[in-house]
Amino acid sequence: MQEYSFFDKGVNCFDYAKYSPLILFTHKYQHLKEKIRRDAVKYLFADKRHIFDEIEKVCIEELAKVNQNRSSLDVEHEVERKLHFSQNQNGFVHNRLSERCYRIKDQIIASINDLTLTFSPTDKILDVGAGSGLITQLVKHELEINYALLTDVVDYRYPEVRSSRGIDFKLFKQPFNKIETDQKFQVAITTNTLHHCDHPKEVFKTMASYLEPGSILFVIESCIGIDKDYVKSNLHSTKIPCQTLYHENGSIQSDQLEYLDLTNEEKMIYGIFFDWIYNRVFLNENINVPYNFGHPEDWNIYFESSNFEVLKTYLMGFDQPAALEFHTLHVLRKT
Repeated sequence: MQEYSFFDKGVNCFDYAKYSPLILFTHKYQHLKEKIRRDAVKYLFADKRHIFDEIEKVCIEELAKVNQNRSSLDVEHEVERKLHFSQNQNGFVHNRLSERCYRIKDQIIASINDLTLTFSPTDKILDVGAGSGLITQLVKHELEINYALLTDVVDYRYPEVRSSRGIDFKLFKQPFNKIETDQKFQVAITTNTLHHCDHPKEVFKTMASYLEPGSILFVIESCIGIDKDYVKSNLHSTKIPCQTLYHENGSIQSDQLEYLDLTNEEKMIYGIFFDWIYNRVFLNENINVPYNFGHPEDWNIYFESSNFEVLKTYLMGFDQPAALEFHTLHVLRKT
């Protein structure tokens, strides 16, 4: 097996070490691999263990071919090429993303009710990194808001969103310093978008420039740094429906406890692997995955330095049955 420096990808935007997802298949992380295998089979692959086994087999085969002319990125791309077609089938992605959208809508609406926020039909919603657009379509309908603008690097909108009245779409193009609109917005949503940006703080700055003072912004982000102490100290924030974190009796599920007991390095590799496998293998090998995960407080410090008040940070739990990452919902008000 290669030296671990082969898998080193430097640091992310918060200066946390990041790695190639292939590091999971080294001897050092055998225990973590087995944890990921169990979680993947339970939550992602509908008990089809062979899917994870196939991924592992292809990764190990390609790593065995490594020479000084192949980088870890080269190996990742070859793995993606071999796995992408065979795994992207039977509505696997569409069904899970739709389920996720309805759940996230419920979580956003629950946070609105918890904070007693009110909106007007004449307010306008901006969604940066809108993807299918389904989340904003659902929130728009629930809040009885008349207009929303979706923007993303590719037009991923579902057909029902394309045909929906009062929703427009604009491509969000590099260098991501401008959105093609002269409008100002009172509500904004960005869902698991910032960690996919090479420079998430610049993208956030662009989005903020289109929001009026007093606007409410909902940021959903994958994060690291969540441990049992953080969960216990934030129990007051669980006013929204969490995904799988708790049993009905209020105790934390055993597999979630296993995750919370991982080191921060292991949590980073856990997040990297699922971000990579879900986006680059199951969705599209061109999706950007710079692994810009931070602690919830890292994001909040940045939001506050950008003239936003953090109204509350909610634990959302794990993004299941999509990419197994721990999510938080940050509800912000522009000052």
